[in-house]
Order: sequence, then C-alpha cells, then structure tokens
Amino acid sequence: MAMARRVFAAGPPPGGGGIPAVQPTNPARAPDPCARRVSRAILLGGREPDFLLTSPVASWYWSAMPAESSAGCGGDPARVEPARVPVIPDHRLLQLIGRGAYGEVWLGENTFGTRRAIKVIHRDRFDDPRPYERELEGIRRFEPVSRGHEGLVDVLQVGHNTGEGWFYYVMELADDANTVLPKVPGHENSQSSLVIRHSESYVPHTLGEELRRQGRLPVSECARLGLRLVEALAHLHDHGLVHRDVKPSNVVFVGGVPKLADIGLVTRLGEPSSLVGTEGYIAPEGPGTAQADLYSLGKVLYELATGKDRRGFPDPPTDLGRQSEYAEFAEFNQIIVKACEPDPQRRYPSAAEMRRELLLLLAGKSLRHLRALERRLARFRLGAVVAGLVLAVLTGGWWFQRRQTHQVRILAEESRQRLVRLNMVQGLQLLESGDHLNALVWFAHALQSARGRSEEMIHRSRIGLTRRLSPTLVQAGFHGQPINHATFSPAGDRLLTTSDDGTACVWDLARGAVLARFTDHGAPVQHGSFSPRGGKVVTAGDDRAARVWDAATGRALCPPLVHTGTVLFAWFNPNGRQIVTASADGTAKVWDANTGLPAVPPLRHEAPVNFAAFSPDGTLMVTAGADRTARLWETATGRLTRPPLKHAAEVTVAAFRPDGQRLVTGGRDGAQVWSVETGEEVFPPLKTEGKVRWVAFSRDGRLLLTASGEHSTSGEARVWNAQTGQPRTPPLRHASHVSHAAFSPDGRWVVTASSDQTCRLWNAETGAPLAPFLRHELPVWFAEFSPDGRHLLVAGREPVWRLWRLPPETINPTYYPAPASQQRAFSAAAWRAATNWMRGPHAASLPRTNSAVAISPEGRRLLTVNGAGIARVWDIETGQPLSAPMRHRREV
Repeated sequence: MAMARRVFAAGPPPGGGGIPAVQPTNPARAPDPCARRVSRAILLGGREPDFLLTSPVASWYWSAMPAESSAGCGGDPARVEPARVPVIPDHRLLQLIGRGAYGEVWLGENTFGTRRAIKVIHRDRFDDPRPYERELEGIRRFEPVSRGHEGLVDVLQVGHNTGEGWFYYVMELADDANTVLPKVPGHENSQSSLVIRHSESYVPHTLGEELRRQGRLPVSECARLGLRLVEALAHLHDHGLVHRDVKPSNVVFVGGVPKLADIGLVTRLGEPSSLVGTEGYIAPEGPGTAQADLYSLGKVLYELATGKDRRGFPDPPTDLGRQSEYAEFAEFNQIIVKACEPDPQRRYPSAAEMRRELLLLLAGKSLRHLRALERRLARFRLGAVVAGLVLAVLTGGWWFQRRQTHQVRILAEESRQRLVRLNMVQGLQLLESGDHLNALVWFAHALQSARGRSEEMIHRSRIGLTRRLSPTLVQAGFHGQPINHATFSPAGDRLLTTSDDGTACVWDLARGAVLARFTDHGAPVQHGSFSPRGGKVVTAGDDRAARVWDAATGRALCPPLVHTGTVLFAWFNPNGRQIVTASADGTAKVWDANTGLPAVPPLRHEAPVNFAAFSPDGTLMVTAGADRTARLWETATGRLTRPPLKHAAEVTVAAFRPDGQRLVTGGRDGAQVWSVETGEEVFPPLKTEGKVRWVAFSRDGRLLLTASGEHSTSGEARVWNAQTGQPRTPPLRHASHVSHAAFSPDGRWVVTASSDQTCRLWNAETGAPLAPFLRHELPVWFAEFSPDGRHLLVAGREPVWRLWRLPPETINPTYYPAPASQQRAFSAAAWRAATNWMRGPHAASLPRTNSAVAISPEGRRLLTVNGAGIARVWDIETGQPLSAPMRHRREV
C-alpha cells in the first residue's frame, strides 16, 4: 500500500501524454477491458484511500485503459456491477470468479487477509422461489455436516440479508490452478493460500481442470482420489444427505486435498425433487439416492482412469502401453463397472462397500480374482442347494408325485367347475334380464370348459335354445350421420332411410346394396315414405321442402313441395294421388303427387304443425299442432269437417283407426280418442308418463298403443283397449323416453324403441317381454316390423340401420339324453335358463334328476324320464303332474 501511495502521488511525468518510464515492456500485458473493470470493482468495493481514485497516476491509469466492452471480459457473465456487489460482514469481495444456475461465487478476503470463496444467492434472479429456497435449505443441512470430514468443503460462515433479498455462505477457497506446486509425496497440504493471494488471474483448481491438463491419471492416483471421495460421500450419506451432482468440476483441491463442492444441490435421502444434476453423471433411476451418488462417482473415476468422456463408458482407454498398465486398469475397472451398473440391485449397496473394495485394491489385492471367487462361490451355493433339492425330491419322489398329481387333478377339476358355474351365473343373469345375445357369450365360455366331458351336450343344447329364442342380425346399412327415419316398402323387399347427412336412400334387401340415393335436400332429411305401390318416394327435410322421387332411379319426379319452415312429415294418400306435408311454418299442405302443384289451399294452424296424415280411405286428413289442437279436413276441398279437437297442451301426433271411425291424438297432456263422425271424445283422456311421442292402432282395431316419456326420466309404452280406454297390459317400461312403438302385422307383438339405447319386444296381450332386448351404443329412435312380421328394422342415433330376423314363436320338442357315465343328469328346472318359460316356485316340484326331457309343441307341458325309467307329464306353468308315473322295464 505504501508503494502504491508513492507511485500514485508522484503523478505523470512532465510534458503529459503518459508515463513512458513505467509503460509495460510486454504489450500483451497492457491493461485490457476486463482488467479495468476488475480494478474499478476492487477500488470502488474495497476500503482503499481516496488517493487511489484522485491522484494524477490514477487519472492516467483510467485514461490509458481501452474503452469498456462487455466482450472484453467475456460478456455478461463476468460483468461486475458496483450496485450489485453485496456487503459481506468482515469480508471484502475482490473478484467474481464464477456464476452458475444457482448463484455467483466471489473471491473474497477476510479481515486477516485470508482469501475465501463466497457464494451469494440473489432472490430476484429466480422467477420461481423454489430454486432459491432449495439452495438455502441445502446449505442449512450441509453446514453442520461439512466440518465433520476433510473430504467436504468446509462452510465457515452463513448469513442473509432479507431486506435486499439474498443470502451468502463463506467456504474454503480452492487452490489456484495457475500456481499449483509440484506434488511432494507426503506433503499434500503444502499448497499455501498465500500463493493464491498474489495470483493475478485466479482459476479454481478442480478435478475437471486437472483432467484438462493431464488427461488420463495414473490408476493408483485414481484409486486414492476415489477413496477420499467415497469416504466423503459415506459421511454425507450417514447424515441422511445426498449430493446429487458428483462430477469432476465439483471436486476442488484445497491445500492439495480433494473435496466435494457445489453443495447447493445437497438434499435429504429419498426426498422427491425435480431432476437436477449433469447429463451423463445421472443414474438411470434418477438422482436423490445414495446409490445414485455412487453411480456418478463411478463415472468420474471412469473419466479419470481413461481420459474419455463419461458418455463413452464402458470403452477402455486406448493409450495403455505397458502390460502392467493394462493389468492395473483391469483391476480398477472392476470398481468402475460395479459402480456404474444401470441396475441399482447390482450396484454397490453403500459407499462403505465401495470403500472396502478400494482399500483392497490399494492394498494390492486382486478384485478380478475376488469377483471370480464370488461367482464360483455363488455357483457352488446354487449347486449345493440344487443337489439338496434333488436329493429331497428323490427321497420322497414317488409318493409325493403321486399325491401331488392327485391333488392337482382335484384342484384343476374344482377350478374348472367353478369357472363353468361363474360363466353360467353370468349368462343366466343376462338371460333373466332379457339380454340373450350377451348371455350367449358366457354360455360359449362354459361350453369351452366342458369340451370332451359328459355335460358338453347340455351346454350345446342351452346355446342352441338360446340362439333359437334370440333375434339374428341379417343386414346393416350405413349413413354418414344419425338416421332420423326408416321404413319398409309395401312389399317388404326394400327400405327407405333418411339421415342428418342430407341424404335419403332406398336399399335393396335382396342384394344388400343402395338402389337409389337422394341428395338434393342439402340439409337433414327428417321423414320419408313410399307410395302405396312402392314406385315413388317422398322425403321431407330441413331445407323447407318435400321432394318426390323415383324409388328405382332416384330421379326427381316433380318440383320441390315448398314450405317456409322445416317439413317434418310427408305421406302419400292411400290412393297414391296426393301427398300431405306438415311444416313448422304453421301449415299442412296437400299436393298433387304427379305434378307437385298444391291440390287445396294450405291447412292452417296458429302454431307449427307437428304431424299430418290421411285417413285409411284417403278422404280425410288429420293435423296436430303446437296450438293445442288437432283438426280434421276434407281431402278433396281442404275444408275443416268440424271444430278443432282441443288438448290442454301441444299436440304432437295422431292416428286413425283402420276402419276410419275413430281418431287418437297424443300430446304433452296424454292421449285422447275421438269419434271421427261427431268430433266428441269417446272416453276420458288416457293418462301417460310424459309427452306422447307416437300412437298406433292394431290392424284389427282392438288395441291402441302409446309411446311416451321425457328425455331425462323413465319412459313407457302402454297397450289400451281401444273400445273402453282401459289399460290392457302393465306399462312397458324403459329407462328413458320411448321414441316409437309399433304393432306386429298380426297384432300379437309390440316393439318399442327408446333413448335408453334398447329396442324391446313385448306380448301385446300380457305385456310380458318376449325375445331378448336389442342393445345399441346410442339412442334408438325407430323400430318397425316387416310386412310379413318376420323381420325387425331398427335405426336411431347411430349412423347405421339394422335388420333382425325374429326368433320362431314356439320350440319343437327336443330330447337331451344324458350319457351313461354321467353321475348328475341336469334338472328339468334348468329349462328355465334356456326357455324362460318355467316361472315362480313351481320348478321346485319337478323331479331333480332326469335322463331325458321334452317340451310339447305349444310349450305348456313337460315330459320327463328319470334314471329308473319312470316317465311323467307336467304342467309347466303350475309345476303339477298331469299324468300318473309311466314305468318302463328298461332304461329309456
């Protein structure tokens, strides 16, 4: 300092322009921008006297410096901003020597002049508080542990400034790599910090710097370094901490002693955290465990011993000259390979175990021989165990094998029987609920388990009967979007479908192909119908028009039948000469089917017309409107025949009785039956659950069918006595509203389509479910019997229609003899599972063991023959015997 005073006080030489006498002899040593910045930081941040800033020499020094440039000092990472230099108690910051993701490291000096490394962490450097808190927590845990082992960098002082938002910790300073003295055996600690004190450009002496200078290190030195580092890790692990970032640049030399540094990543064993560390050193299972630290150390030792990058593991070094060098590396490589095992189960279980083998290696022991001995010992132990087991098996072999085989057979048979019972229970439950098709899957599983056994015939019979009672899918057709309506042609050989995709199609059922496709609507098509002879088709759509087509060619036969609103329904007159359309524009219109011209003035309501249809003889029409009325019109003139038929709410649908004498209308308030002649109600309104969505009479006019329900609640169909208005059956219930319902041509069956994704068949006289229900993936909107009653057409929200062949009405007598070897013939009560005919407790009165059974053609009587040759006839409904026992002298 005194010399500095004299130099700076002397001032520049006379004449100005610099001080030639003290100009540097080596131009390369002239002040550069980096030196100028560091000097200014030292002057401004230290406690130097004012003369260092104000003397003539100082003025010349600053003017002689080149202009400041961030590039001159390596860019922003080395920039020192005086306002950002923190004040550390009892220390002066001299130089910024490092900056990383978690903070800055300064070269500092305490009041005694001893150089230290000071790490400062600023809170405002992070967008997220977690890295800052992780650094603080890491130093808090490590500080008391660091002083317990010389292989860890000693943390000397910790402090924080909550007002300015930073904390710091003072550590031992690594040796200066520029002034490392030659190693003297036995004097590793001779490196003095006083050497660092006079270094002009401090570079920390790390293991990474040592590798850069020397390349591959001798194996003996690698082993000693490894021993020192693994002992440090053992100390860390014993205190419940892990390092998580062991690598060469994080191993520093302090007084020549290697120590683990970068303690900001230290955390508790097993503590969940984000992925930290350095690529190539991170264990496959991730950091955070003691074994992961050992993996990283193994990669460090690999780099030390080979001079190669850790990503090159396990390639050996290529510059081994002497045979002795190869032998030394081969021994040391045993430790590297075990430490770097990808499988933690095969890695060193602890640092202590790795330390033990390093000590053996340094003591001159052969680890290769040790590994070979371990393998031989493991094989010997395995051989001894196997030999003992073989001896034990041979000693009691025959008896044990016989007993075991018997037990296995028993268990296998029990498991098979349990599996059969499980499959049967699942199938029977589905059968009872009406889901015959899915029940077949479980019955097939039961049959698979019974193949080649006496009960195989029983399972085959059950499957055969269930199939005979189940509808069969025979055809299907696809549209691009949901199907709104589907119907058979009068002859039943073709189908008409309308869809949201803006098309209507006529399908040839014989070929299973599209016969004609209508695409002129350009908007969803809501409804369609065939002419009485099937040669024409009329379709109604959201394009505010109905269109008449040739059913064979798809050619338009007349101009569009135009409304000002969506056309909801379009029907041909039974005589085929007129068409009636119902529209949301508040009108129904009658058109000439040949010319497309209006036949009568519009039939007007005061609100949208929801439905319109002709009477069976075609002389009258009915319209149903949202104005709470239904109206009867003359087809020839378009005049009202009588005042509107009033409801208490919107009217949605209507239908004539086949003789044309009565009319049923349905709406949100239920259904009402009217006399067509007088316009009077025939009997009180029919109460239904929710809005009535469809109505229909049976062909003989005896029965009336309503379909109703709300979207979010249950729905039902009801069969009524059309003469008295009394319910004929219990409600035919669904889990959601019933969109459509229809009678079979002979009036014996009813089909219902519901938004609960099912279509169901019912007995029209009793309301009992007949065939299994048909489950779909989406709501079902429409179902209709074919004209011959043998097939069922189903369509809805799915873009596919399906044609099902219905099961036969009765089951012919079938005999099922049991094999002679069968100990348990199936019970006659089991027929309930196959036919669903035996109901209630009556099955309990039937004989439990039979060798053969048969059912009468009408399905009311059962013939059983037991193993003693006794035959008997039973009433299936009551379970009572209808005949005396019929004894046979021989087996039947």
